Formats: sequence, structure tokens, C-alpha cells
Amino acid sequence: MHIVLLHVPRVKELMARYPLPPWVYNFVTDAKANQEIIGPLFPPLQLTWRPIMPEDVEQRFSVKGAREKSLEEIIKEVYEKEVQRAGEAPPPSSPQDLQLDGGSEQRGEVIQEGDEPAGRGLTAEEIKAAVARKVVEAVVTLKTAGIDPGKWDRLAAELLKPRADWRGLLRPALQHGVGRAVRRTWSRPSRKAPGLYPGKELLGHGKVVFLIDVSGSIGDRELSQFLTEAYAAAKEVGRIVVVTWDAKVQGEFALTRHSDIRKIKVKGGGGTAITPALRHVLEKHKDAALYVILSDWEISDLDKAREVLEEIAPRTIAVTTSRPPPPLPFLKVIRLE
Repeated sequence: MHIVLLHVPRVKELMARYPLPPWVYNFVTDAKANQEIIGPLFPPLQLTWRPIMPEDVEQRFSVKGAREKSLEEIIKEVYEKEVQRAGEAPPPSSPQDLQLDGGSEQRGEVIQEGDEPAGRGLTAEEIKAAVARKVVEAVVTLKTAGIDPGKWDRLAAELLKPRADWRGLLRPALQHGVGRAVRRTWSRPSRKAPGLYPGKELLGHGKVVFLIDVSGSIGDRELSQFLTEAYAAAKEVGRIVVVTWDAKVQGEFALTRHSDIRKIKVKGGGGTAITPALRHVLEKHKDAALYVILSDWEISDLDKAREVLEEIAPRTIAVTTSRPPPPLPFLKVIRLE
């Protein structure tokens, strides 16, 4: 959780501005990390020791609302209190000098410096990208194990950036569907010529169906990217249905807003056959304005499914992470590198 919350780069920046002793930073970052672990992600643990929590920060440093405040807000407040207490004197260099709660800790002795880091150090952007990828992979693993990741589900979708421009893709694809969803009505007369022409009544946007491959050939990283693409598309259109499949349909989830991405429960891991999923969506969602198939296209029954694919291809975006889709008149083919 220290990695997820990017505590190392954040602390480096804070220490340059607020030169408090390292143990203060350790205390506060431990509390903020434990805040995200004990309760939200895992139940309270039966331990022989009690982990440091935000309430301990409040008691130790006389900071109110530590659970709601950020690391930066807490450190700034602690530093300002200490400067005020010391009468503008230089900040303390040891726990004994910091008299916020008696300073009971003892200064430690460094017995091993550790190895020098090998190779080039990562940039801040590279660190953030690596963290985002690992958070998403962890969330997908939790889902696969049947564990609800809670608020981290949405965090994962926000961390991993979509690779497709869904606003650009959906706009032309849905124009026909939107056109059919507009009808003339006399209940709202035309503003340009009242009494001469009926007005327009918008019935809403067309429905988009995402068919997400969750078979055994799809790795955590691919699956997390597929979920991210669905999350990004849900921001652009109000009616999205996600169908997960391997050799059979594993689940169907309606997303009426992008935050509904947490409804998706990932299970699967079997062989890859697309025919059952295609028959399912044609039976239940034949009125869809657009279909999006996300897969590595390592599909065993493509020959059998070809007739159904040909039927929906003009309204289908094919997304692949490996093999190219069959040469059909797809609306668009997208490769996710």
C-alpha cells in the first residue's frame, strides 16, 4: 500500500520542504497505509500488536481529522505546530527532541547501508505507470478469486488509461442509432414554426454491448485493459452492457454510469469459443447500435461462428491483443499493443 499511495516520491518532496525527522514520516505514512488495509480491504486482524492508525496520528501530533486529511496536509500541520512550539527554532533532529508526545522512541544505529541501486533509476512517470499496472493486476486477481476489491476497483480503472479513443469511435457509430431514436411529436411543437411542424423528442442513445474474453489465454494485464476500455466507453454513452465469456457466457452486467464498472465480476479461465456469446447477445441485444469484441482472437470456433460474425460485423468494433480478427467488414479493427 505504500507503493500504491506513492509514499516514497511524496515523502522525498515533503522532506525537502518540511525537514522533520524520518520517524515522523514513517509514523504518518504507516497510519495512512493501514487506513486503506484494515477495514476497507481486509477485516480487522487479530494481532499481538496494534497497527498504527490515523487516530494515533491525531493523539500523537494533535492533528484533527487525520483519516480525511492527506499525507501532505498532516505533515504540513505537524511541521507548523513544531515550528510554533520551538519559537521559529530549527526543527528537531530526533524523536527525543520532538516533544509532541514525550518522544519515547530511541535513536537507532545504522548497521548496514544496503546495496547501491543497480542500473538507471526510474523516473516519476515510470514509477506511476508501474504502480498503476500492478494495482490493476491485483484488482483483477482479487476479482478472479471472488473477492470484492471495493473502492480499489474504481481506482484501478482510473489508473490504467484507455488506449482507444472511445469518444471518437462511438460518435460516428452511434449516429445512426441516435437518428432512429429521434421521432416527431406534436406534444412538443417545433420552435421554428409552432403549429406547422411537430417538434423532436429524443429517446436516448443507442446501446453498446462489450463482449470481453475472460478465457485462460487472457492474462491479468490484458483483462485489466479490457475492463479499462469498457470503463472509458461507459463515460461516453449511457447504455452499456458487458458480457464476459470463455467457452460459454460467464456473466452479463448493465452499466448505466461509468462507476458501475465495479458490478463486473470476473470469472472464467476456460477454453475460448465465441459462438455461445454471439448467440446470447443476438438473442438478448439484437437492438444494439454497436458491438465491441475484446479478445486475443485465439478462438477455437471461428469457422463455426463466421456466419454470426458476418451478420453483426458492420456494427462491430473488433479489438485484439494478439491475432488479427477474421477478414470481415468490421466497423473498425483496433490492436492494443
